[in-house]
Amino acid sequence: MKESKEIFLVSAELPGCGSSTMTRAIAEGCRGVDGGGEVYVVNIGQSIRQTLGVETEEQLKEKLSQVKDPEAFDAQFYQNLPEDRTCVIDGKLATIAGLRYIEPTDREIVTVDLTSHPLISAKRITQRETGQSFPETVLNRDSLRGLLARYVLIQERATHDSVMRSRMESRDQGRRPNRTHKINSGELSYHEAVGLVVSGENDKQGVPDWELEALWKTVRDLQIARDTLGSKVHPADDNHFRYNFESIKYKIDRLSIMVADTAISSIRHDIKDTVIDGWSSLMMKHTPRFFIDHGGNLSVDNRSQRWTPEHYKIAEAWPIFSTLLKDKTILDPFAGAGTLVNLLASREIPKEVYTTDLSYEDGRELEGLGKFYAPKLNRKMWELLFDDLPSWYKPSRSIIKEPIASDVRILPFEDKTIDYIVTDPPYGKNCSGGCDLLVDSINEMRRVTREGSILLIPTDWVDKLQTAGIEVKQLTLDVSRGSSSLATCYVYIPSSVS
Repeated sequence: MKESKEIFLVSAELPGCGSSTMTRAIAEGCRGVDGGGEVYVVNIGQSIRQTLGVETEEQLKEKLSQVKDPEAFDAQFYQNLPEDRTCVIDGKLATIAGLRYIEPTDREIVTVDLTSHPLISAKRITQRETGQSFPETVLNRDSLRGLLARYVLIQERATHDSVMRSRMESRDQGRRPNRTHKINSGELSYHEAVGLVVSGENDKQGVPDWELEALWKTVRDLQIARDTLGSKVHPADDNHFRYNFESIKYKIDRLSIMVADTAISSIRHDIKDTVIDGWSSLMMKHTPRFFIDHGGNLSVDNRSQRWTPEHYKIAEAWPIFSTLLKDKTILDPFAGAGTLVNLLASREIPKEVYTTDLSYEDGRELEGLGKFYAPKLNRKMWELLFDDLPSWYKPSRSIIKEPIASDVRILPFEDKTIDYIVTDPPYGKNCSGGCDLLVDSINEMRRVTREGSILLIPTDWVDKLQTAGIEVKQLTLDVSRGSSSLATCYVYIPSSVS
């Protein structure tokens, strides 16, 4: 049996923010395995408010503004912590806010700094309160508004608690525990977190039962999403979904009997791509879009979904994307909610993804809405579809860079720093500019690209671009295959002029 250790699980957010639940789950997991040792759980945000006798942010700010002797205030604060928030080691009072009273010892003391993204927390709490699956929540307007309201509240509280923690930690330098883990509960399942805390590594060996359970839950959620959407799913996307849905179930069955590491790794990778395709065939057109106004107020609007192409139109170009864009740096200058690049990044095709749009904050309002896109939050909404899965099934977060508000005619990049531009420029009767805007943008797109641009455009634009003297190579025929009133195709415009 491994030598035990003291493990302190630190949750920075308020009760109900998600990380508290994760903390308790990890605590139980650590207590149930060899080497888990003694486990202590404390929530800093809750401790601060309980001890100071305040409830609101305004009361807390007022209380802290009256502090004249920080050291004395700090000492009194720790002495008055509730019993379930403190413990005694070697006769010294130990609190979770940095373990400031613990002298260095020979035995191992581990702290786990637990956080989660506010949207992930809001999603988990909303599901717990409503009993709905996540697809049911995001596809129901009332539930979605409740989710957004909770996100805003949690974000405000979590931000303040993070500031409080930073102040505490700045006074705790020199009294650090032997080992500290920072765990984002939105990135790891609690099973993975337990392995990381107890053994110091994230164990992916074998196929544990909890992994299979998480995959089968995803299968159930996919079916719920399909049933909820009903006739809203385009027939071509429904065909994609049914193929991927059956493929996922088959691959999970195969995974359950595998013991060789190489085979397990290969099937996991296949399952990840198939799950991404399954979700995108349903939700690419129907995932809600977040917007923000000049006052910083968030809202959800489903009307913008009409600007997003159906998944099957993207799937038609997979051979092109997977070949030309593999390990390349790409840019979408009409990124909008980020639907196209989210899908490409999820499949880990490009090496880096940059997104710009004139209708991001500090840019120009969206026509008819008076708001801006909230691209980072829209990206997070896409990631929530994979929240219940182990980390090795989640889409990569590091590929997509910070969004930039920019006009496509004045791109904020040096010459020849982007391999390919990949975009679905605005078209249709409700979009201003149309082909003329694209013609005006070609020289700037050529300037920043090393290779060229891949565009999804109406087929009748091909002649218009050629008439304007632009070299265009048509890559596909009509990808709508006659199922849409507007014929569209993929074209390639090289960065150099022949």
